[in-house]
Amino acid sequence: MKKNIYLLLLLIGILGYKQLLAGTGWGNINDYSAYPDTCRVQKYSDTNLDYTLVDEDNQIRTFVYFDQKILSNQEVPIVVMVNGNGLLISQYDLFFKHLADNGYFIIFIERSGGGDGDGLNKDIVILDIMDSVIEHYEISRLSPTALIGHSMGGTHTMKMLKRNKERVIHEQYNIKALITLAPTVENVYNTEEPINAFDTTAYLSLYGSQDMDVTGLNENYDPFAAYEYVGNERSTIGTNSTNREGELFKSMVFIHGADHRGLIGDSLPDVATNPIHTEFISTPDQFCITKAYTLAFLNWHLLGHTLFKDFFQPPYIKPLSVHNMVSNKDDYMGRLTTSNPMGSPLRMFFQTSPKYKNVIQSFLNNMTYLELEENKEIYKTENVIARVLEEYEFRNSYLLVRNITRKLLVSWGDETVYQNIGFSVSDDGQDVSSYSHISVRIGQMFTTFQSQIIANVPFLLGVFPNNDAEYQHAYLVLKDADGKESFQKLDYWGDIPFNDIRGATDTQFIFAHSVLNSISIPLDAFAKDVDLSQITDVGIVFSPNTHGTIMVDNLEWSIFD
Repeated sequence: MKKNIYLLLLLIGILGYKQLLAGTGWGNINDYSAYPDTCRVQKYSDTNLDYTLVDEDNQIRTFVYFDQKILSNQEVPIVVMVNGNGLLISQYDLFFKHLADNGYFIIFIERSGGGDGDGLNKDIVILDIMDSVIEHYEISRLSPTALIGHSMGGTHTMKMLKRNKERVIHEQYNIKALITLAPTVENVYNTEEPINAFDTTAYLSLYGSQDMDVTGLNENYDPFAAYEYVGNERSTIGTNSTNREGELFKSMVFIHGADHRGLIGDSLPDVATNPIHTEFISTPDQFCITKAYTLAFLNWHLLGHTLFKDFFQPPYIKPLSVHNMVSNKDDYMGRLTTSNPMGSPLRMFFQTSPKYKNVIQSFLNNMTYLELEENKEIYKTENVIARVLEEYEFRNSYLLVRNITRKLLVSWGDETVYQNIGFSVSDDGQDVSSYSHISVRIGQMFTTFQSQIIANVPFLLGVFPNNDAEYQHAYLVLKDADGKESFQKLDYWGDIPFNDIRGATDTQFIFAHSVLNSISIPLDAFAKDVDLSQITDVGIVFSPNTHGTIMVDNLEWSIFD
């Protein structure tokens, strides 16, 4: 019986103990010498402001910044940057100088005022300004190009992608990457024509847990919704495909403690930032994170330097400066008392979606508890509770789930035996030997503390809170056609993020932000125990005498090349 296949798992305890002694799977990489520190590296030293345009009618000023030596070729890597509302070029100059110092031709767009201005017309105006600049410097439109938008600038860059594709072919730019920093996206993700690989080949978003510039402490979901809707994936639904050449690579770097302006090096705190969390990460450190990941992403997607892909996918190498960073304040993540004291390594979470993948199980938006129980492709032991969260469920509550996606909520209570939830693999998808990883996005939702403050909520939902800051004893298991099984402890290969419940003295202490993190396990780790050409089942197994609640999405076979 499928419900009993995971009950005799004595080996799991031994395996898990050995893995915990060894440390996190990807964390064992100690040699950073092969990876340039993209926060500190500099290629050129003669970068200067060279050209200025003023469009008074549209209230746009344009600044061009580069090193003259890069103009020896007709094709030069172009970066177009769009400012946030009310922010001036002086608040970005160190950022675009860092990119120019590393060989990029910078076109900086400074919009005056706030809001979306002239909407689509202003985005068309920015493209027209690009035309004037490249014609002035005789640069080819085939030059690899990236768009970077901060805050409301993220809205404009997303719209510019669409406007670019509406042009006749010989007037289009070769846009290889879109990067949004603390983006305000203003419903761009609700469009009927979502951003896809025909608009750009790669998307990166950087966002901080203390960013309260846009909608306040309990509604910060726009950047997550933008990430979900880029590529029109939203969740696992509708992504069942072996060959995904038409898809784009996307990644989101979520920095615990970063705020809206700190990411661009502006030391002025967000107006709405709660004082207890101010300077959790220093402004120079936040800015270093932005410089490091932005430059690495550009080097990978515009210049073809594939070494830098390791910053955004397994093994998730951190640039050396980022790796050495520590927190400036106590970390109240997952509990009332300090779970990580001042001086602890920074918490950073990565969501990653590769071009090539095949979904194992889709979680339907309207799948009720009873329908889930009757779904023969999903099965579980008796005391495991599972149900699907809709895209916007808990978006505006003190149980904030930031990810705007359909996902599975799985909860288990204390039992003396192993418990599990399992997923059958379709007959035509059981040969996974051509994939490199099995991947899942996963996060935690409830703590014991929350259940004390709002005791009726977990009861009504039928879920069990996690003990304060207790790591989840969950394993991913593969089973083949011969009944052989192989187990890997999930948090050996990555973090299952605690929810952020703020601090005991925080006036907003009942709020809890829950986010997903991508965990990818190499299939080679399972290969010695199971036949990867005939995998029939995938499951998540929970150790005896533990309890908790996790969110699961994007359970899929992946190729990271």
